[in-house]
Formats: sequence, structure tokens, C-alpha cells
Amino acid sequence: MNKKMPTGTFRLKGSKLMDLSRERGNAKNPHQVAMRSGVSYPTIHRYIEKPEEVEAVMLRALWGFLVDGIGLSPEDVASMDFGDIFEPLPDSGNGAE
Repeated sequence: MNKKMPTGTFRLKGSKLMDLSRERGNAKNPHQVAMRSGVSYPTIHRYIEKPEEVEAVMLRALWGFLVDGIGLSPEDVASMDFGDIFEPLPDSGNGAE
């Protein structure tokens, strides 16, 4: 049997995380997230407004985005599921519906 390994990617749920920031009374827009996080505005803009263009995520930038920018505590982040931050996108025919 010649079975191929499933392939796919993940998409950052940036807009949902931005909504969470607003709900908690933290950063209200991507510019505020960038200023608080120390992550460049173009990176934050892609994370929130154009997640389909994000091909790689630097872990330090992700920490800055979530903790310093969005305002989550390290404990909040530790208790989140992977699916709270990323959306799985299987390739067609590899678990995709």
C-alpha cells in the first residue's frame, strides 16, 4: 500500500485574537498591538488583517503579539489550545472536507 502522508498548513487566527484584545480592554487596533509588542507594524498587520499571507511565524514575535500586544498573560497563553491560535488548513484530499 502506497499511502501519502497528509499535508497542510496552519493559519494564525489574528483577527479573533484582536477581538479578544478589544473585549478585554487592551489594544484596540493593530497599531497599538505593534507599539505594545515591539513587533513591526507590517508583521502585526499581516497577522491580523492578512493571515493568508503569513508563511512563517517567529516564536519571539508570536510571544510579543500574544502577551505584550494582545495583553494575554503567560498563564492565559499556556492554557490555550493550539486551535485557539491557529486554524488547520489541510491540503485537498488529505483530510480536507
